[in-house]
Parts: sequence; C-alpha cells; structure tokens
Amino acid sequence: SNNPNLLRAIAADGHMVGSHSNSHIPMWHSSVDDKGEYSFESMTEEEAVAFRKDIVTSYTVLNRYIGDVSVGGRPALTTIYRPPTLAVSRIGMYQLYDVGYTYIVSGDISTSDYAAGSVDELVNTLVTGGSCLVMHMSPEAQYTAEALDIMIPEWQAQGYTIARLDDYLR
Repeated sequence: SNNPNLLRAIAADGHMVGSHSNSHIPMWHSSVDDKGEYSFESMTEEEAVAFRKDIVTSYTVLNRYIGDVSVGGRPALTTIYRPPTLAVSRIGMYQLYDVGYTYIVSGDISTSDYAAGSVDELVNTLVTGGSCLVMHMSPEAQYTAEALDIMIPEWQAQGYTIARLDDYLR
C-alpha cells in the first residue's frame, strides 16, 4: 500500500504476486534456551484468529491494486502464500487453506540480502544456490537487483531457465 504504482508495474510486467502477509506474522515461534537449544511453538488459537484476519487483509489489499491485472491471459494476483520467516504450522496452514489460499511456498535458502554488505557478498551467497531463494525488495536489500543482474545470466548459461512459479504448479 506504500507504493501501489510499483506493485502494478511489477504485475503488468508479467510477474505473479502472492501474499507474504500484511503484518509479517509468523506461523510459529522459536526460542533458544541458555544451552543453545531451540524450541518451537505453534501459534495459539488467539494468534490464529489474528493471523487469519491478517492474511485476508493482505489478499484484499493486493486485490485492490492488482486484482484486475492479467498478462497473456494469466492473472498477476495468485493465491500463493510465502510465509514470513519461512515458518509453517498446522494451525497456520489450516487458516490459509480455509480462506482460499491454494499453495504455501517456502524457501530453502534465505539469502539475507537485507543484511548484505556488498554486491560481491550477496553474489557469493547466490552462487551457493538453492531450489527456492528468498530475496527481498526493500531499502535494506540494496544489492539485490545488481546481484541478480550478475547471477541471472550466469544461471542461464548453466542451463537454468527463469520462469514464473505457477509454471511449476500446474
């Protein structure tokens, strides 16, 4: 909602758009005890209600700005959800599917592009690879576009193709 014109331009350029939530609510919580042991807790029923409202709001906002955008007969707005912090839980998945989302797509590599200190540092992270890289479009992720300008031709030279995610979900 801070930059609807940019969102529309992305959609009109043929990219698909899915929700990442409206308020960045994760589906579970993690904590580390004094021994360095991790523990994980799913959201409570109360948190699930808030999460449900948040994901409906997210889709409503996206629909307001790009619900009418279609390129080549393919809608830009999808019912794909990418969870904040890559976290999923049974109660969260139930909420998502119950309100109409059709896929949850997580990632296996968080590039931490928002914390990269240089283009070279981010490129080195991307060279490591993964099947689904998580990257950001924010003022903090200042090297993302430049690193992708370097890596996309490299990946294509290696035989990879760049496609919309929904090409793989048919």
